Amino acid sequence: FFGVGSADSRRDTERQLTDRLEVETGQRVPVLLYCPGGHMQLKSARLLVHWPGRDGLAPLNDFRQEVPRLGDLEQAYQRMWKFYVLALTDDPSVLRVLGGLCQDQFPGATNLLTTGIPCYSGLAVD
Repeated sequence: FFGVGSADSRRDTERQLTDRLEVETGQRVPVLLYCPGGHMQLKSARLLVHWPGRDGLAPLNDFRQEVPRLGDLEQAYQRMWKFYVLALTDDPSVLRVLGGLCQDQFPGATNLLTTGIPCYSGLAVD
């Protein structure tokens, strides 16, 4: 749902989830999908730095060989990527139904509302 030409597909899925949620709960609750680019998590790893003994600026992740922890950090940032399903409600029963609909729509996703992991109001899945 991220990238060139993905808006129509994303909007169709939002409409489907909104419609299915209304059928299941009797409430018309707008649903929004938010899918940030995976590269956004890597900004810190790509930070330009002056490295001791080197001239000019270079991305921090260019120095993975010198400091292996930097490679670990870059991988950790990639694992932090999240795909969000947001609903304009704070009704826990509606959010539970939406969580079930999302499990059907996005098999293999983890519903953060059921894991105890702090997340924003709404439904976040990764």
